[in-house]
Amino acid sequence: MLREINTRKLLDIHQYDEKSNNLIHFAIFGGKIEFIDKLKYLYENEMNVENNDGNTPFHCACLQGDLAIV
Repeated sequence: MLREINTRKLLDIHQYDEKSNNLIHFAIFGGKIEFIDKLKYLYENEMNVENNDGNTPFHCACLQGDLAIV
């Protein structure tokens, strides 16, 4: 499903909010483990994108103490 969303450009992974958080950051904030698991294969490079605070999605998961996502 995510591959089709990406192919049809229905969802832009490269969109950021005012703090430079991307879709993966938001999935982590929401605890969407299965969604993150699928995103990491389609958008591997986005896993290392830092927001304005210098935090990657991995850092955000650590800061939240969400061991399931980490």
